[in-house]
Amino acid sequence: MRARPWFLVVAGCVGAIAIACANGTATDDEDGGDVPIEEVDSGTTPTPTRDSASPPTPPQRDASSSDDGGTSGDGGVKLDGGGDGGTTGDGGTTPVACAAPNTCVGATILPDVSGDERADTATRTGSTSQWFRIRVSEDNTGSVAGEKLKLKVTLTSPPGANFDLRLYLAPDGSSQSCTGPDRTTNATTGNDVTSIDWGEGFVSNGSSDDRTVTIEVVHVSGTCATGQNWTLLAEGNKL
Repeated sequence: MRARPWFLVVAGCVGAIAIACANGTATDDEDGGDVPIEEVDSGTTPTPTRDSASPPTPPQRDASSSDDGGTSGDGGVKLDGGGDGGTTGDGGTTPVACAAPNTCVGATILPDVSGDERADTATRTGSTSQWFRIRVSEDNTGSVAGEKLKLKVTLTSPPGANFDLRLYLAPDGSSQSCTGPDRTTNATTGNDVTSIDWGEGFVSNGSSDDRTVTIEVVHVSGTCATGQNWTLLAEGNKL
């Protein structure tokens, strides 16, 4: 056989390599075997790239659900929208069982006492807040010298409870006062004692100084129960 020129042999080898590459095989192992070339799976989703100019969209939370343990309000703590725990009366702090059964206008009437003669007294007991009114009269009318009218009131609270005392003096002889107060006490232990006086100075004024004094017993703390009573004592002509 006649030998081919060397440049034809080289050209044939190059052509064989090109055909092998086109068929997807290559001879890169030592034993001359064909090793398949791995193809890229066209079904694989490429990793998306994010435009640095646009921030990622935060995940949206269902408004109907809550992940704070069922609490809301300030600092995740549920605020109590309820009332004052079933209380009423003075500033919303007096339990219903301690509330006054009457009003200032419908105050319980105590016996009259003299404000400048004798030593008249009037007493009452109770277990709740309550309103009273007492008429204090001027009885020393024949003297040139003047004399003030006086009233002393003492309230003794029962064990386990504290009641305060308030006095309201009417501006004239025909009316009643429910505001003020003119005198008040707030003792936490022992008796609540207060006194009030009004009227003439050293010389008689020639007119009646009779007045109505409204007395308010006010529950402050402790329990209110029947039989666990406070005692009220009103003394005319005494400071």
